[in-house]
Parts: sequence; C-alpha cells; structure tokens
Amino acid sequence: TPCFDSSPQFNEQPKTIICTGYPFSYSHNASDPELDSLVYDWADVLDDGAYNPAAPITLPFSAPYSTTSPIPGNPTLDPNTGEISYFSNTSGNFVTCVRVSAYKCGQLVAEVYREIQVVLISCPPLSTGAPNTPPTVEPPFTDPITLLPSYDTVVIAGTLVNFVIEGIDSNLYANGSQQDLTIEVSGGQFATDFITDTLCLHPPCATFNNGVGVVPPFSAPAIVSGVFNWQTSCYHIATNAGCNSTSNLYTFAIKIVDDFCPAPAIKFATISIEVVPAPSSITPDVNCITVDNNGDVLITWNHLPGANPATTYHIYSSNSAAGPFSIVDSMYYPIDSYLDQGVNANINSRFYYMT
Repeated sequence: TPCFDSSPQFNEQPKTIICTGYPFSYSHNASDPELDSLVYDWADVLDDGAYNPAAPITLPFSAPYSTTSPIPGNPTLDPNTGEISYFSNTSGNFVTCVRVSAYKCGQLVAEVYREIQVVLISCPPLSTGAPNTPPTVEPPFTDPITLLPSYDTVVIAGTLVNFVIEGIDSNLYANGSQQDLTIEVSGGQFATDFITDTLCLHPPCATFNNGVGVVPPFSAPAIVSGVFNWQTSCYHIATNAGCNSTSNLYTFAIKIVDDFCPAPAIKFATISIEVVPAPSSITPDVNCITVDNNGDVLITWNHLPGANPATTYHIYSSNSAAGPFSIVDSMYYPIDSYLDQGVNANINSRFYYMT
C-alpha cells in the first residue's frame, strides 16, 4: 500500500542581511500540514552541480566555523521552534543549513533541508555615535512557574488567545526624526490575508491586524503594534495516527524591522502556543437537583476552575443507586443546567451522576 505524506513547509522568507553588533534571532517557522512533530537540527552544506546518481559533495567549513557553528557569534538552534540566535561583531558572508525532520508516531516520515545566506555588515553608527539597535518587543505571556515574561504559553483547547504585541524603537536620525517600524507575521495557522479564519492548515485560523483592520505588513514611526487573535479548538489537538501521539505545538513569527541603512535592524518574536486537551477530571460541582410537578428533573451545577469551551459534561442516570447507569445527554461549557424530561421522578426514584 503506498504511503503519502506532506513535507514541512517554511513560513518565513530565507534571507538575513543585518548589521553586526547586536543580538539577533531568526525563525525558520516551519509547519506541517498533517501536524507531524517537527525537530530542527544543523545539517551539512552541499555543493552544487550535476550528479548521477544524486550524491552531492559536502562542502567543508573554513576554521573556526563548522556545520553546527556556521556563523560567528556562537549560534544556537532551538530544536523545537527552529529559532537561530547569535551575537556577531564579525562582518562577512556566511551560509547555514538546517534540517527539519517530521515524525509521525515516532517514525521519521520526511526531511527538508534549507540553506540560508547570512550577510553581516559593519554598519555606520547613528549620529550620536551609538550603534543602531533593533526594536524591543515585550513578550505577551507570563510563565506560570517563574512569573517572568515569555513568548511561550500552554492553553486548553477552546481558549481564545488574544494579545497586543508592540515594537518600540527610540533611535533617532540626525535630523531628529524617528525610525519607521514595519511589522510582518508568518505561521501555518494564518490565512494568506491574515483575516479569514477558515483558510489555513487547521481552522479556526489565527488573525492579525493593527487594531483597526489593516493587515500586515504595516508601518508606524517609533512604535508599531498589532493584535493577535486565535480561537483554539479541539481540531488543534486532534491529530492522532493511531498511536496516541499528537503534535499540538504551533509557532508564529512576528518580525519588526526598522528602516536604517544600509541594513535594517530586525527583531523576531517567535510565539509558541501549545494546545492541550481539557483535563478529563474537571467534573462539575453539582449545585442542586429538583423535581417539578410533571416529574421532570432539573440539574444545576457550578463550573470548576479550568473549565472552558472545550469542556464536556456527561450526565448519567439510573432508577437504582446500584445502577446500571446510562448516559442521558452531554452538555458543553458554559451551560450549567439540564432538564431531564418525562422520567416521572415524582413517582419513581431517579439517581444521577456527572463527569
């Protein structure tokens, strides 16, 4: 039986031309149409040419560079998000190669390689003599353990993820004018128009605009901000190939660029959102059960902390405390009551429990 698999797709443009002298991070921002688990690592750079059979030669790096350290500034590669970070004071032309491996149920099913030319320029300083620095971006989340700002978060399916992200640049030109900042975004959960919530890999899609409906890229002097909005759902945790293995980590790259010459300063904010199922133990706190004159039973309950739109309540009933119990109905948060009709509970005993 033939096997078909979609390879990972890159959502960020493969170009890096920046000035030296400040910490920089670049996000490959790959996504997989089938939500396979992705792992990033460094790979060898291959030579160009005609080979038959296809077996290109590995190009060696000149010391002190290597496959795992291909550019100056002690580069690091995040194996989960694909973000490369380094701080270089050395100018020149360099090349990196990253391999993205896709796993389904722990089995390697696809590999994609990406080479990027990295151009590092020794740029002139600002009129003050200080180097041009990139915009600053405050992380939108708070780590629940350290209570520090974070670009990563974990949410229960059904949670609405909404935040404003802002880039700020206080650098001024010689005439006192502010730098213009441009914001761009990418990610497999965005539609190409950044508005439609149905035209992405796994709807509902995330949306992004400047707060008044303008979609990226858009610009503003000194301060530029955008509104991220994503209604998560159970579809974002539902990839299951029969091995109880799901990929539920979504990355979004938010790039803010100034207009400095000869090369703009760039800040990448790599947003990671992990979508998890609602805990199955969120059983409601049953508040009251009443029987009306018709024998119908009204059950009301209180929601416990952690309940959200993905939380489902199951109501079971029996005419005996010893059972057997059968399911009567299922209700979704935020519903907090249920009327069981036609059970004649004013004549016969009825017993209930909820999960």
